[in-house]
Amino acid sequence: MIKRSIFWRDLNYTDLDFENSFLTQTWVLKTLLSLSCQV
Repeated sequence: MIKRSIFWRDLNYTDLDFENSFLTQTWVLKTLLSLSCQV
């Protein structure tokens, strides 16, 4: 439950919302890493 509260801004999120937010965070992290590598 603690982990969920950390990752979920709203406990009413559906699994799909959680999955989408996770994919978005992963994409952002990959983008930031690629940009930092180019610099």
